[in-house]
Amino acid sequence: MKFKEYLIGKRNIIILLMCINSCALIVNILGLEGEFKDWRCDKIEHKFFTDWDISEPRDYVIRGHNESYNNNFWPFVEFFKTSERAWFCDGDWETRHIESFRGIFRYYDYSEFFIYSIIILLVLYISWEFKRKI
Repeated sequence: MKFKEYLIGKRNIIILLMCINSCALIVNILGLEGEFKDWRCDKIEHKFFTDWDISEPRDYVIRGHNESYNNNFWPFVEFFKTSERAWFCDGDWETRHIESFRGIFRYYDYSEFFIYSIIILLVLYISWEFKRKI
């Protein structure tokens, strides 16, 4: 069986993985946040898809004790932002340790899209080679 025929046979999985890959990229290019409110306080917002605009520099994230966090290759990104802020919730001011979700596809950009596309094809090629030799 030729590799092209093997890929045609695996088209459903290829379509599924490339749709996920493309959606992750489009979410960040368009800056789709999909925000939702915290159940404890409606002033606290979480992002479902991303809170990052692809035009921003990737090294602006501050982590913990003012340490710069430059490892922004998805999925090795910080998905939660921790802060201590005063909120007016339930009729009272309170200072809380807030942890907000930053999005499933945070920092997913062209480099991740390209690399994961190559990985999909590489895994399929290795699988084809393995089946061909049996």
